[in-house]
Amino acid sequence: MGNGHGTPSSLLGSFSDLGGIPVNQGTIEARLPQLGFHAVHGQNIVLQKGGRVARRKESFCKGLAFSNRPVSVNENVCIRLTEVSTSWSGVLRFGVTNVDPETYRTIQVPKFACPDLTSKEGFWAKALPERYSVEGNILHFSITHTGDLYYGVNGIHKGVFLVGINVSLPVWIIVDIYGNSVAVEFVDPSDFHVPCSASITSRLTSISSTINDSAIVEPAVASSQQLQLGATSSSPNFDSLRFHQMAGRHISLNSLRNIATRCGSEYTQGYVFSERPIRNNEKVVIEVIGVQQLYKGGLAFGVTCCDPSTLRSTDLPDDSSDLIEMPQYWVGIKDIALQPRVNTVLSFWITDTGEVKFEKDQGFPRTVLHVDNTLPLYMYFDLYGSTQAIKMRGTVPITRSHSPLPKVTSLSTSAPTRVALPPLPTMIRREPSSLSSSRQAQPYEFSSNIMRVLCGFFQNPSTHCYRNLEA
Repeated sequence: MGNGHGTPSSLLGSFSDLGGIPVNQGTIEARLPQLGFHAVHGQNIVLQKGGRVARRKESFCKGLAFSNRPVSVNENVCIRLTEVSTSWSGVLRFGVTNVDPETYRTIQVPKFACPDLTSKEGFWAKALPERYSVEGNILHFSITHTGDLYYGVNGIHKGVFLVGINVSLPVWIIVDIYGNSVAVEFVDPSDFHVPCSASITSRLTSISSTINDSAIVEPAVASSQQLQLGATSSSPNFDSLRFHQMAGRHISLNSLRNIATRCGSEYTQGYVFSERPIRNNEKVVIEVIGVQQLYKGGLAFGVTCCDPSTLRSTDLPDDSSDLIEMPQYWVGIKDIALQPRVNTVLSFWITDTGEVKFEKDQGFPRTVLHVDNTLPLYMYFDLYGSTQAIKMRGTVPITRSHSPLPKVTSLSTSAPTRVALPPLPTMIRREPSSLSSSRQAQPYEFSSNIMRVLCGFFQNPSTHCYRNLEA
């Protein structure tokens, strides 16, 4: 049997700096009681620590346990593997169900989650990959409003685990403490209350270890002092904003989804998106915390009306210039930050007039794009080339701009611009009359600005505009 040691402090550091994001206690918008295990459970399960720990007392099966309440959409769930043995084969299975565990109050709980439960309607579960079934590991996951369950281990985002979950009904957690898994625990949020300086240092150490050290000629991350947001009187108080769970296939997100790291052996597919559309005059602030000098290029930036939850990583092109071939509205800049240095702070916001402003290290802001801000616009970044890791600091409101739209002639003095539109036959196929009423996008007003006119060709937001600009 395992030795039952607690989680190393270095792992807890990966989850610290929570910024008010609750763990096992609902969401920021709706706090809920601490998660525990339901009194209804499998025959071989005993509950400990007031119901926070479920332990299988014998055999290798009959180890089903449920959460004591439904979980919310977007609730951050963290479960520690407190005991793992080598006496059996098989690993922990976990998932969710729409069936109230009270249903089994008067009937026998099945022996297994798979296939006893998963063969029935309203159950979703499968085995945790065996390589992650290590004593002390922390499994974390959340469910999106579209019914996808994303998971990670020890603060590293792993991807989609389950799909098709019915979130219109209450959702309880299932764990099947099967095989070599012996005991699991809903992590106590107080475990994350570690000193700020220590937590940031340990988290950054974890991030830097994911980057190919031999390829970095600058420090992989900023110092803890530099990353303490609001540490000085001149630092703004940031509102929370995270990266969307959908990301490029070479991106890893930490458990809080505020740090994105591209695989050190790859230089493409580094896409990350804001988790929601960005409002006018809402400044989004990111910081470059890892670079790799083996590659050229830096950081691409853009906006889109495409909800990232409707995308798969395989939908995204290796070259962000090819996003113009994607459906819906995409506007972007290939090199907003050409080979940025570690600690570079980049800020972006959309004005009331549709100008996209860009600011580097609190320098003078400048207009880099013109967009249709009548659409819900997500921001996206592509960590390609030398940019290896970025941190989402958050957002700050800014004073509303009343500056008029720039004159069309200003384009002649700007950096070279490439505007790409689909071939005419494609555009004809996308005329509103050929779209079903359920998918037809609302046309938007033409702007006197030439960029918005071109992007609004045929008054259809599904056309695209892409700008190539070295900053």
